[in-house]
Amino acid sequence: MSTSSVLLNAGFKRVPRLDNADGKSVYLMMAVPRRLQEPVKEQLPLNIHFRSQSFLTSMYSSSWFLTLFLTTFPLPVATQVFDIFMYEGLEIVFRVGMALLQFNQAELMQLDMEGMSQETQRIPWTTRGGSTCCFSS
Repeated sequence: MSTSSVLLNAGFKRVPRLDNADGKSVYLMMAVPRRLQEPVKEQLPLNIHFRSQSFLTSMYSSSWFLTLFLTTFPLPVATQVFDIFMYEGLEIVFRVGMALLQFNQAELMQLDMEGMSQETQRIPWTTRGGSTCCFSS
């Protein structure tokens, strides 16, 4: 079953697309990681480290957007993200992504590209002290 079929069966009238600068349509999930680049660049010192390691936004955020954090968070938290996504739309994914990066910035700054790649796919959502990023259970 194609992605288009899944989206149509889920109630979307058409596959979400954006037009890029060349006027060509780009599927939404390909364009979304690029939208996270600007807030990361403007708000996080971590961006300098990402650039020095050639660590692109799409290298860590694509799976977040494609899975809505189901592979990152424990199931109870992931279902909260999904519920908010169904109610508010894609904006929750940006907010949670930025919160995760801010919350784990110090740890990520210590890693090389490979370490950052692994860490962003299993990024912790609670600190050793017990404070929680993004949600309370």
